[in-house]
Amino acid sequence: MNTFLPNPAATQAAPKPVLPPGEARALAEALRRDFEPFLRPGERFALATEADDEYILAQLILRRADRREQLTLEAAIEAVDQDEHVRLPEPRDMVRLLMTFLRAQLYEYFREDRTVRFPLDWTLAMLDHLVIKTRGERTSPLLEAQASALLSEQPGDESLEA
Repeated sequence: MNTFLPNPAATQAAPKPVLPPGEARALAEALRRDFEPFLRPGERFALATEADDEYILAQLILRRADRREQLTLEAAIEAVDQDEHVRLPEPRDMVRLLMTFLRAQLYEYFREDRTVRFPLDWTLAMLDHLVIKTRGERTSPLLEAQASALLSEQPGDESLEA
């Protein structure tokens, strides 16, 4: 669970995507072209953004088609973290700033031969004059689904007894 960002259910307005789906797909395609030499067969990018009155969130996902590996990088800007004299850019401009930051993190990940470990908890960083929060994780969605299926088996199921 995120430790900084508000629970969308608790905010007055439901979060809304900042980028239309077509623009998010175009940005993902640009990432694919730019990072193509580093990609393994079947890897794809996905982007997601959301905003409400309190924050902007950008998420970059690199996943394998077989769901064996996924890298999720996130960056956010919250109004409450900013200096009172800082004027926040428009939401689309903030998303572009966050995506530039995430691209730089992704570049480091590839440059270091995928050995970079990102903080799991939200970590503060500076981007231009803005305070941002960032985190990332590598997961295996396939393995997690298999583990969930195993754990959801009924007690007394003979497949769990050994």
